[in-house]
Amino acid sequence: MLMTNSERPVAVTQYETALALLQPYFPKYLLAPEVAVLLHYLPDERQRMLYATLWNTGARITEALTLTPEDLLLEGPRPCVRLRTLKQCRRGRGRPSADEKIARIVPLLDAGYVDRLRRFLATVRPGRQRPLFDVSRKTA
Repeated sequence: MLMTNSERPVAVTQYETALALLQPYFPKYLLAPEVAVLLHYLPDERQRMLYATLWNTGARITEALTLTPEDLLLEGPRPCVRLRTLKQCRRGRGRPSADEKIARIVPLLDAGYVDRLRRFLATVRPGRQRPLFDVSRKTA
């Protein structure tokens, strides 16, 4: 039984109907403490960093899986990450040439995340041009 705005119980037989009734009550985003709790329950440090990276950068999964230590600019007053993308909205027409790299620079505003990322790099020590996360899109 679900309660509607008029607080009358409604019998629900289909998932879609239940979801439609609850939609106004679901938040459209997660707050930082909620994300921290969710990340805490991930058992593997690589998975935890992958999902923290997705949340802190807004990266698409394909962009995050191609990140290498070369793409991280953690030193200096404004840490940021370079995300190589397949999206070409601002580039114009046609396919990019083989040597053309399309990327966007995303600032890292959470100092705690930057610190955890530095410790992760020191622990895992991936090669300079090797991906940080060795998972596939299917297992991420």
